[in-house]
Amino acid sequence: MALNVGTQRQILLTRARDPFGTANAAAFIWDLFNRLQWAVNAQIEDVVGETPLGLNQRQCVYQISTILPQVLKVLGVRDSNKDLYPIKFDQLRGLDRYWFRRFRDYLKWFCLCGYDLLIIGPPQDSLQEATTVNVRYTALTGPIRSDADSFDLQDENVQGVMLLTESILLAKARDWPGAQVALQRAVRQLGLAHVALRDMPEDVPPTTDTEE
Repeated sequence: MALNVGTQRQILLTRARDPFGTANAAAFIWDLFNRLQWAVNAQIEDVVGETPLGLNQRQCVYQISTILPQVLKVLGVRDSNKDLYPIKFDQLRGLDRYWFRRFRDYLKWFCLCGYDLLIIGPPQDSLQEATTVNVRYTALTGPIRSDADSFDLQDENVQGVMLLTESILLAKARDWPGAQVALQRAVRQLGLAHVALRDMPEDVPPTTDTEE
């Protein structure tokens, strides 16, 4: 069952030693929940989807925010019964210096340029019929605007959102040690310890606890 935002907000306020929400308005926490649920979903790929994308003749670059606004992160592209293989943007030049105008009658690869450009290639010289690919993606979770809303993430994954929000509220209250510990717990739960913990101060005690 999806966790209720209002219930989790009250738990969080108690953790942040602000049980009556004096220092942290409800709308402020809803906004944090909303943004951090996106961030956590981008990492753990909990809420995913698939949508068709129509391709245009001689076009290989598509703006995600314009034509696929529900997409948070592209996971894969499928043409009919085959998956296009992913390639890094900086490798395209090594693949073919003229990849952007090397027209073919088949699709072979896709790549991302930054967060908002999806490139599918080789570009097709002619489209006798409408060509459509299926884009698999991590989805933007639903907006959180009130205590009556629910998290889209599975219950066990909401803990990452809670820990990250707790860290922000404690930092806002200038409780630096508490904020560091909450952040440490969050990155461990989200599998980011190899990235985020390398710069942690040595005086922050390690913990693997993810339950209250």
